[in-house]
Amino acid sequence: AFLSLNADERPLPPVRAQGTEVACLSQAGRLLVFPLQELKRQPKGGRGLKLIDLDATDALVSVAVFLHALRVLGTGRGGKEKEESLRGATLAQYVNVRGRKGKMGPWGFKAVRVLAG
Repeated sequence: AFLSLNADERPLPPVRAQGTEVACLSQAGRLLVFPLQELKRQPKGGRGLKLIDLDATDALVSVAVFLHALRVLGTGRGGKEKEESLRGATLAQYVNVRGRKGKMGPWGFKAVRVLAG
């Protein structure tokens, strides 16, 4: 077996690692950014790595590897697509150690995805 999941879980799509930072977005809107170097290689498989600490009611919805800037995509009122770009000091607010909870974003929409940008 390559991957074991519970009945209510689904895997996220693979992410190409082109950058130096990893961003994790939770369903509740928490964002955590940490250096890609914090991810250990597991050549013999293993149980995986914890990216972000989640509450029992929360879920990981998106992961992105990026270099200098990050885009947060989501939906606003009436399903209108929204986007926010983070870089520099604004992005630095979300940097912490891998496995922490992350920080709630101030965006005024439901964040659903992070992309390099």
